[in-house]
Amino acid sequence: MRNGEKTVVHRFTEENWEELVLRSPIPVFVDFRLPERPSFVIGSTDLLWLRQEWEGQALVGYLDVSRNLLLALRYPVVDLPTLSLFWGGRIVKSFVGPTRFRQDFRGYMGRLSPRVPWLQEMTWVTGKSGRA
Repeated sequence: MRNGEKTVVHRFTEENWEELVLRSPIPVFVDFRLPERPSFVIGSTDLLWLRQEWEGQALVGYLDVSRNLLLALRYPVVDLPTLSLFWGGRIVKSFVGPTRFRQDFRGYMGRLSPRVPWLQEMTWVTGKSGRA
């Protein structure tokens, strides 16, 4: 993150879903949440951590299921919270329920990295400091 630049976590809605999620040229992480129930939300610190880890390489945001129910019903969200990784307009991986999010996520992405070139550039996967 650059000096003075705020870390942005997007708020996805039915109005911006197609543009920001389905047509995104980069991966998109969507936290399907129910804000009225704190246990059904991935912690804001985890979303900010994810956003900082993927700075400039992915979008990170959330979808309020209660306000966007018809949109949420299009996807296999079986429990809340659910964090889904969209790539090419489709879900490629979901983390369901209150998990050890960072550990589970890093383990999955670490296994994926040899097959996905842009993942090899991530600091926490390679130990290097970003893009060349």
